Amino acid sequence: MNNLNPCSKVEKTGGEGSFPRFKQKRGRLSGGKTEKKPEVVYGRPRKQIKNQSSMLNFTMQAKASLKTIHNEQEHQQTNVGEIVDNNVDTTVDESVPKESFSIAVVVELEENHASLVDQEEVVATEASTFENSVDDENEDEVNIDEFPNFDIQTADLLDEDKGNDNEWGTDDEGDTEELDENEFITVDNDAASILEESYVNKYLAELQERLKGKRPEEYHNGTFWAHRKNPYFILDSNNKDQGYLYTPRVFLYLPHYLVRDLTCPTCEAKIGVKGFNKKPIARRIIDLNDCFYLMTTRYKCRKKDVKHTFDGCNPALIRQLPLHLQAEFPVVLSHRSGLSKMLFKLMRPLFQHGIGPHRMSKVLRVMHTEKYDELQLQYYTTLDHDAQSPSVLSMLQSRQYPEFSQFKDKMQYNGYVPSANYISYVYIFLIAKVRPFMDQLMSFVDGTVLKGDHSFKTIDHLAKINGVSTFSCLYTVLNEHEEIPPQFLQMMDTYKKLNMKEPEHFYRDNVIGDQGFLKQVMPSLTKDVVPIPKCANGQQQQ
Repeated sequence: MNNLNPCSKVEKTGGEGSFPRFKQKRGRLSGGKTEKKPEVVYGRPRKQIKNQSSMLNFTMQAKASLKTIHNEQEHQQTNVGEIVDNNVDTTVDESVPKESFSIAVVVELEENHASLVDQEEVVATEASTFENSVDDENEDEVNIDEFPNFDIQTADLLDEDKGNDNEWGTDDEGDTEELDENEFITVDNDAASILEESYVNKYLAELQERLKGKRPEEYHNGTFWAHRKNPYFILDSNNKDQGYLYTPRVFLYLPHYLVRDLTCPTCEAKIGVKGFNKKPIARRIIDLNDCFYLMTTRYKCRKKDVKHTFDGCNPALIRQLPLHLQAEFPVVLSHRSGLSKMLFKLMRPLFQHGIGPHRMSKVLRVMHTEKYDELQLQYYTTLDHDAQSPSVLSMLQSRQYPEFSQFKDKMQYNGYVPSANYISYVYIFLIAKVRPFMDQLMSFVDGTVLKGDHSFKTIDHLAKINGVSTFSCLYTVLNEHEEIPPQFLQMMDTYKKLNMKEPEHFYRDNVIGDQGFLKQVMPSLTKDVVPIPKCANGQQQQ
């Protein structure tokens, strides 16, 4: 029963002897004003902070929390037609007096939205990975990179009902609109873009300069990774440059230092080093909680008439490497960027258990922005700590510290989170690549304990000819692991070819009716089986 306003007019309805019903008239109360309920405050009021010296630290943590919420709201799905490049002015012009240094550290975070990037600069019309703008260009050189062709037919892989959570993991955010190849290239170009004057590009250029003509020091240390220092040691020095916190991880993949006698994938001629890539310097690879970069070189064959050029991460070149070295390659490549293998391995079970591309994009956004906020909090709390306990040198030198970069600022931090349709497109493509291996694996399924049953309902959903079903029923066999092995004759051929242990038990709801057929198809069921004699007049024959 609805709660009635005691001040409203009511009418009693219903006949004599019936339960009275009340009808409430709509509209305002007499007097023209709506009665307001008194506000009730629950709980006890907060106590005022007594330790005023910790107010700055409290403010820093509050700002970091607010910025976390702001990053999650700002970092919505990438729109193919609208790619935003945020450039943030990170300079602080005000001079900071010594006596108010701790208060001056708190800078107001401002958003400075730049103009939209011209789409013509990011739309790629070629399917190759990198532009051939490297040293020693030759007009006779032919790019033979065989990177994945993303022109796939999704109709063969996706059911028409995209909203089936149990089958494809589509979440409750609505259907994911699939990208075509041109739209995906546009988004992939934005993911791979590195501004020439950005901090990340300068760092990668310095790394290339250090690696020229010699084996990387990282290889001598037993690792493929070029890491920055931990944030504590960066901020503990006198030069607290927040730019070092933007330094990404870099995977150095230079196979000519690891394997000899590599050949051209096309003509099988010997190859030489052509030089490092320039546009872009390295591939951005999307990982679980941040992005890292894949740096390699370009190679050229030594054939005289036509010299083929290709990347160090060319799939045909990688296949020449030993398997234990191929296993170290941590990337699944797209046109110009890629995903980490760890992320792709996580996507498969999540998609199979109800986590669709929308939710996956949100999870990655939370993970990436949380890593960013941790670095930002470390930076500001270090400045706060130095302000409260200044050294003699810091007191003599009045210094201004710029604010921390915005997450999407391509000149500095250069953070990136893939959209839901980007994740969906890449996942479908990668599953299409491994689908032949999955089908081959299913053909090897065996079982020693089988169970079978027939169904007539499934036939109604299969294609019909002139309204007539082509099959009368469906018979399905499962093994002890609930897997569907190949059916009967083909199944037994696989058992014999692969020298598998033949079935020993078969469960049916109609044993007497099916035993003749099963014994004929699977003779192993009769091995060491002693039949029970038939009974006559209820008595067992001796």
